[in-house]
Amino acid sequence: MTKTSIRKYHYNWLVAFGIIAVLLGLYGNVLFHARSDYQEIQLLYELRTLRMATQTFQIAYGHKPGSFEELKKATFVDAKGKKRYYLPIKMRAQKELIDPFGKPYLYEAQTGWIKSSSINYTAW
Repeated sequence: MTKTSIRKYHYNWLVAFGIIAVLLGLYGNVLFHARSDYQEIQLLYELRTLRMATQTFQIAYGHKPGSFEELKKATFVDAKGKKRYYLPIKMRAQKELIDPFGKPYLYEAQTGWIKSSSINYTAW
């Protein structure tokens, strides 16, 4: 091989790696945003589920649950048997409910309001 053919060979590989790097960068950006959108949707549904569970608990027992733990333990009986007031949501070992972004949900016992502690999502 001559020096020019070796240079062309290396140049072609360099261009190919450059194109692959750009494509991976674009694809990674798309995946990152898709994951964030999915987490936002999951957060919205989990908040709705937990808020409805606290309202149902209040209707059934005449008071708001004092904590997530009280809500978790409470059951009701329907035609099919015992059921919980909410679907299982990820919990840490410290018995706190975790939102899709990995931050704990916050519960205000006086108002019965549940919110996320994730930045930019506390007002949801």
